[in-house]
Amino acid sequence: MIEFKNVTKIFNFKMPNETVALKDINFKIEDSEIVLLKGPSGSGKSTILSLIAALSKPTFGEVIVDNKRVSKLPDNFAALFRREHIGFIFQKFNLISDLSVYENVITPLVVSDLTKEEIDKKATKVMEKFNIIHKKDQKVKNLSGGEQQRCAIARALVNDPDIVLADEPTANLDEQLSLNFLKFVEEIKNEKKTLIISTHDPLFFENPIFSKVIEINKGRLI
Repeated sequence: MIEFKNVTKIFNFKMPNETVALKDINFKIEDSEIVLLKGPSGSGKSTILSLIAALSKPTFGEVIVDNKRVSKLPDNFAALFRREHIGFIFQKFNLISDLSVYENVITPLVVSDLTKEEIDKKATKVMEKFNIIHKKDQKVKNLSGGEQQRCAIARALVNDPDIVLADEPTANLDEQLSLNFLKFVEEIKNEKKTLIISTHDPLFFENPIFSKVIEINKGRLI
């Protein structure tokens, strides 16, 4: 499903302030694997996620996702690839506070060719699955932390992506909400999706749900 071949990422390449974020990274992730991307803050975890999602391109090397060389995709094709294949769960949820739950959940679909009825059907399915349907018309800013979490997960899965990327998903959550997130991971696993969780939260480190652990520090694989 995902392969990094000799990937190096340098920010401000050939400039006095250049920074090596990743150095000679090689790994493979198989279809439907649940992967822990482990490392301290600033180690390069978020850079790996951005490369998988074709949000950025490597300075050297290749990133292959679902047999596509996403590291070579022009920006317009990269955007289409993300919309069709990638779901994001962000550290601070990145919800639009003045919009309703429903409006937030459907944001990945608004630029699609789906009809309103098809969008409604997809949104209702994920809101029911993650127990947020009863709040569909409430503005996100009026939700509890757990409700915002469920809204963010529903949004990430509304387009039925093959790959779900979670970047420090429990960094701003208390212990109970963090444990709740692990229950949602079980749900995602049951749907046979490839899930990559980037974190330095020790709550995840010994969890048997992960089929693979990729540890990174200072831009290099450990």
